[in-house]
Amino acid sequence: MTLPSKTTKNSFNTWQEWHQTDGEARKLDTRYLPSALKTLPKPLTSFLCQALNINDFLPLHSKLPPCTTPQEFAEHTLRLLQTKVSVSSNDLSKIPTSGATVIVCNHPFGALDGIALIATLLKIRPDSKFLVNSVLGVFPELRHCCLPLDILTSTAKTKATNQASLRQAHKHLSEGHLLVVFPSGTVSHWQLGKGVSDPLWQTTAARLAMRNNAPLLPVFFAGQNSFEFQTLGLIHPFLRTMLLPRELKKRIGTTVSFTVGRSIKPAIYKILETPEAVTCYCRARCYALHEAQFATAPLGRTLAPLAPPTPVTALASAFQRLPSSALLVSEGPYQVYLLKNTDAPLIIEELGRTRELTFREAQEGSGKPRDLDLYDGYYEHLVLWHSTTQQIIGGYRLLATTLSTHHKPLKPFYSSSLFQINRKFFMQYPNSMELGRAFIHPTFQAEYAPLLLLWKGIATFLTRTPQIRWLFGPVSLSLDYSKLGLATIIKYFKDNYEDSELSSLVKGRNFSSKLCANDNEFITKNINYNHLSNLVKDIEGNRGLPILFKHYLKLGGILGSFHVDSKFNTIDAFLLLDLASAPPHTLKRYFSANGLAQYLAHHRSCQQQD
Repeated sequence: MTLPSKTTKNSFNTWQEWHQTDGEARKLDTRYLPSALKTLPKPLTSFLCQALNINDFLPLHSKLPPCTTPQEFAEHTLRLLQTKVSVSSNDLSKIPTSGATVIVCNHPFGALDGIALIATLLKIRPDSKFLVNSVLGVFPELRHCCLPLDILTSTAKTKATNQASLRQAHKHLSEGHLLVVFPSGTVSHWQLGKGVSDPLWQTTAARLAMRNNAPLLPVFFAGQNSFEFQTLGLIHPFLRTMLLPRELKKRIGTTVSFTVGRSIKPAIYKILETPEAVTCYCRARCYALHEAQFATAPLGRTLAPLAPPTPVTALASAFQRLPSSALLVSEGPYQVYLLKNTDAPLIIEELGRTRELTFREAQEGSGKPRDLDLYDGYYEHLVLWHSTTQQIIGGYRLLATTLSTHHKPLKPFYSSSLFQINRKFFMQYPNSMELGRAFIHPTFQAEYAPLLLLWKGIATFLTRTPQIRWLFGPVSLSLDYSKLGLATIIKYFKDNYEDSELSSLVKGRNFSSKLCANDNEFITKNINYNHLSNLVKDIEGNRGLPILFKHYLKLGGILGSFHVDSKFNTIDAFLLLDLASAPPHTLKRYFSANGLAQYLAHHRSCQQQD
């Protein structure tokens, strides 16, 4: 291979020459090879070109038929390399057929990533442009769809080239076209603590997308270069660049697979605010596609068939036989009852069946025909009955510490099976009550009334037992969320709602900090709960946060710790509410005016006595 002389290189202007060809078909333009090559002694250069398979591409390139378009060149190159591209039709349908879009990709292999995308994307979007390493200029056939970035040298000329390419990229987007960027700028390689992955992504793609109000579309390539590539790259990064032709040769006869994610809408930019945060989010969304490819169903969750529904007539009769004192609230077709296991076994059985049905809809649940356990015998049950449809549509179970002193400490509390609760917790919060197993029947989850009525029932119960001040218990999040979604939610809750004092008293029995380990530095102090909800919907495909989290946090809830319940397929957060300090305007929704005044007066009196 003949390398450019020093004189040729010094007079060479990448941007000016980019769209110029010398008319010789299938000739590699060696002027675009790394300038560091020309500084080496000729014998060493010849040895490297031979050892690293650079010379192999002269005859390979000459075998290509004449190509009039970049797409033809990419397709013929893949055919010559006997390399297939694997991407599902569903993924391809996510690529918009018109309008400004910035595609961001990881960069595991090198030139092959770009060639695979060029062959695929130009069929869908002939207007696509690719921001690429200027080294790809060795292939004149590709330059028409590429904009060069020189990332290996830093001179006035290379800076001018890069600025010109970025201006052209901005113009391309402003005219409603598609742009492809590999934000890492260099090929994925081994990094301490991260394994093989892209280095830190540059903010170029995010800045261009934000400036043009264009959506970002993540694309993930599966795979990585060889162990030899990773190892020699540790000696010097330049060796990685020199090894790329050799790595390309190793890909002969293989398949390149990539996955397309959902687009990131410009509304997300307003939440994240900075190009750095948007870039971090894009990277996380990109690598989340890899996690989704290898996601597996939870182990050990055999679901038994649901128990048959209780006959409506028998169920309605069971409610009618309850004493009048069991009815806490009645509004329209809704009635809220308070009962124990022994009061109406038929109702409890149907309650358990409906709970299990509801939890399974959220990819949770016990897996049993009815969600009933030994703890149900200790608790009182709040049951929401719909008299028109004749069905149970919601419920809670509750147990006050002041009413359970005859039991052995901690034994009756379900929370103690999930969390290691220091006995000092009950000394510090003596007048407290555990809430758990909250549910609203799937048919009624879009309605506001069911949760409101359940909490009116809780308020009525508290009016009768005003000594109860604190509410605590587990709040569940399904493990069916993606790893990125879970890491984002948990990090936000830990940063904003985890209380250090409560955390010292309550520890999750099964929790790994790895659940928080993700590229989620985009979660900053500027993000509020509504922002989090929108981010989660963006990550999860319009699936938001469980409504109970927002409900409890509005009441001033704090979190102690987290526990992974693999049997129930949930992550449980230990939550504590101080109702005496909750916002009065929120409490007014649930308490009667009289009841709230009496409840708050009771606790003001207790505080004065203390």
